[in-house]
Amino acid sequence: MPATASTPMLPYADLDEEKLGLITAFMAVCDNGSFAAAAEALRLTPSTVSRKVMRLEERLGTRLFNRTTRRVALTEAGVIYLRSCRQVTELLMTAEAEVSSLSVFPHGLVRITMPVAFGQRTLAGMLSEFLQIYPRIEIEASFNDRFVDMIAENYDLSIRIGKLPDSSLVAKKLASNRRLLVASPAYVAQYGAPVVPSDLAHHECIRYLLYRSSGNIWRFGRGDGSRREETVNVEGSFRCDNSESVQTFALQGLGIGIVADYICHDALRRGDLVRLLPEWNVLPESGIYACWPGNRMLMPKVRHLIDFLHAKLQQTPWDDIG
Repeated sequence: MPATASTPMLPYADLDEEKLGLITAFMAVCDNGSFAAAAEALRLTPSTVSRKVMRLEERLGTRLFNRTTRRVALTEAGVIYLRSCRQVTELLMTAEAEVSSLSVFPHGLVRITMPVAFGQRTLAGMLSEFLQIYPRIEIEASFNDRFVDMIAENYDLSIRIGKLPDSSLVAKKLASNRRLLVASPAYVAQYGAPVVPSDLAHHECIRYLLYRSSGNIWRFGRGDGSRREETVNVEGSFRCDNSESVQTFALQGLGIGIVADYICHDALRRGDLVRLLPEWNVLPESGIYACWPGNRMLMPKVRHLIDFLHAKLQQTPWDDIG
């Protein structure tokens, strides 16, 4: 699209590949003292180097060299142009060194958003450990369960749990997200335990509200490889939009809930909760993902954080739940 008053020409727009080649030839002549020596350094013919310099002079509208049969000398314009080219070259070398150093010593601010329960229970400690390893990185964390528009809100990274919809984001799976059917021992003692998923229709079920869904449709898949599935329409007096609150209600004996393993692991270990229908898996199966905008370069500081979280989440004790 051509430049207009509302779309000004970018300062580097004129630095096309051809012009960079012309500048390279010009600087080679300056560095080597002659067209022949410059041609040898660039592995070109002297006539090719000469044509490139002449083409650059035509584009600039001025002579850069005074040529004689014995020597090549810079004109006043050539001296000025060479000085500017040297400055640009030094800036490019400095920029390259700074960017390369990010891979070894990543630094800067990383803005990350994550679900409340998972962020507070699991990621907060990991982020603290990460900052001890990379003290030059800063983290700004947002804990919330709403759907965040990463691009509009300028987040570098988003931790998302569930089945990812198609989007412009790039995602890396960090871990599986197992959800378990649980209740307190007191609830089971009073009302009994379901034997098959359809029994849940006759129980008090704690529903998790998500994205305006009432949470009353629960799906299960048989864990024996038979691919058998069952869908149950559940009811109950308690509904909430926070996954950790589902566990809180279950601990109080108010009903049966579906709780992520990273939340209920400790309660199951202590015996404060019991797992129900262990031979059935809660569907749909989902994962824990690191997401970032596909239209942005993945900076080393973000890549290091993703790799760190992936490694740490592979060491979690959740999968040893029976």
